[in-house]
Amino acid sequence: MNRSVLGFVVCLTATITGPGCGDLRILELGSASGFAYHGLALSNDGSRLVSAGGLIDVWDTKSRRRLWSRSCIKKSLTDGVSFAQNDEVLIARWNRKSMDDRTVVLKLRVSDGLELERFELAEHELIYAISPDGQTAFRWTGGAGYLWDLITRERIGSAWPMSWPRNCAFSTNGERVAVQNDDDGEIIVLDSRGDRRATIPLSDKARLVGADAEAVYVQDLRRNVYAVSERHPEFTEPVVRGCHAFALMPSGRRCASIESGGLLVVRNLETGKVLHWGRLPAPMAYTRWQIVVSNDDVIAISSVPSTTYPPPLRTFLGYARIPPPGSE
Repeated sequence: MNRSVLGFVVCLTATITGPGCGDLRILELGSASGFAYHGLALSNDGSRLVSAGGLIDVWDTKSRRRLWSRSCIKKSLTDGVSFAQNDEVLIARWNRKSMDDRTVVLKLRVSDGLELERFELAEHELIYAISPDGQTAFRWTGGAGYLWDLITRERIGSAWPMSWPRNCAFSTNGERVAVQNDDDGEIIVLDSRGDRRATIPLSDKARLVGADAEAVYVQDLRRNVYAVSERHPEFTEPVVRGCHAFALMPSGRRCASIESGGLLVVRNLETGKVLHWGRLPAPMAYTRWQIVVSNDDVIAISSVPSTTYPPPLRTFLGYARIPPPGSE
């Protein structure tokens, strides 16, 4: 294990292997305040990892070095980050935290963090998700949601009535977006033109966690993840059981999850077969997890201290390289 000190941040790198497990490279960040990253993104080729909270940091996943870091908005946590324009531009967003704040969208140059563009939305407007190519967002404006072009800043298609989006997920190819209404848990699925393609009734206890070209993925109170559709909205056999974080992989053949015991697991989405796994060297207690996947061979993982319990001493940020689908 290698250790290096960067100011007040301690970085640790390690390699973990095991039966049926690809190499798991770990990059762990921490500070005395337990600072958390709420936004996470990987470039299309997996060479750049962006972690964002009060600061935005860009990392080189090959050298495991931080390339640059900057604070963009005072006293505000970043809600999400996305790559755009062939990985040359980074989009960061801050949704309003109080009645005096407005949603801010910021575009940065990936190579050095130079600010290229910044704009604010009107009051009572939020951005919930950005497409994988960074071109389209799902925007909510006081009782209605719709697709919005981040380049032209124009609405795409119709606006759909909804009290408040509980969760929102673009499909891995960016051609569909699933949105869950907070009132009743119902999910609507829109295509890239903003037209409704499906309506899936769900219990208000279920939570939307992903979408692909064929189905949407929801999680129940037992942390089991199911694939459902308009024709088959019922919960049958779960895709993953006891899952703390879930992400679909771009090929549509595999999924990644963090499960009980601190395991990072890669499965065949159709058969449920475990293809790769590794144990995360970070505590599971009082922690929420995020996973993002790039190009089917790099998985980024981060922990977010729970708001209802004392946070862990260290915030965890890591990534794993796994074999491509054709090698399985």
